Amino acid sequence: MAHACRSSDDSSRRLKDALKDKTREGKPHVGNRPYGYTGNGQAIIEEEAEIVREVFRRYLDGESPLGIAQDLTARGVTTSKGKTWQPENVRHLSSNFVAGVRIHQGEQVGTGTWPAIIDRGQWDEVQRFREYRAAPTRSASSERRYSARRSLRSRRGSTSPTRPTSPGPRATPMWTPRQNRER
Repeated sequence: MAHACRSSDDSSRRLKDALKDKTREGKPHVGNRPYGYTGNGQAIIEEEAEIVREVFRRYLDGESPLGIAQDLTARGVTTSKGKTWQPENVRHLSSNFVAGVRIHQGEQVGTGTWPAIIDRGQWDEVQRFREYRAAPTRSASSERRYSARRSLRSRRGSTSPTRPTSPGPRATPMWTPRQNRER
């Protein structure tokens, strides 16, 4: 058993070291074929690259990933796996790969050796826009809902919105301890 664990640890270490070496050299870490690129990620497929550029333009113009995905699907454009577009695919498209940015364990470590489909400035702009869109906001309806909950609580005299003060169906326990049950 100890030998198997050590062997697994050695394999893990070798894989991590190989990925670090690839990162230092600026080589891509390619699993599935990235959209817009050949299988090894070293050459651009121009037809797909045009779609990538279009997606970036539309996203920066404020269109949602869902709207973009629905339009691409309606036009018969498929993903690199030959499937219909989903919002996740559109979001993933704005990853570091299409800009030629090498990221390792969440940190930018340099420029990749593969050709970029979009320029770095546009990629940076999309990343800022994604952060802006993801920022938590409080809508007026959520404010109304919370204030209504507070006023309801104060009228009932309860400090907890889920516990009624008057006896009712929920005031009785749903179960009884084992020793108190009738046999």
